[in-house]
Amino acid sequence: MSTYQIDTAHSAAQFKVRHMMIANVKGEFDKVTGTVNFDPANPAASTVEASNATRTRRVCLASVHSTLGRGVGRDAARIA
Repeated sequence: MSTYQIDTAHSAAQFKVRHMMIANVKGEFDKVTGTVNFDPANPAASTVEASNATRTRRVCLASVHSTLGRGVGRDAARIA
């Protein structure tokens, strides 16, 4: 099994959410960290462990970004 570290400078976790039942809003979290354990002989046994700083989010719609900045959606532990 080979172990790799996720490259924070070149990684992001992307997401898409429905906003007000009208449009999909895309965003991403920067600063993803973690480890990938890859088994080339048995790919099904491979694992990925990753985390990100929830404060590093960027969204493509300014009104959603400002809503999140006021505290709505900051409680990642409650949502997860």
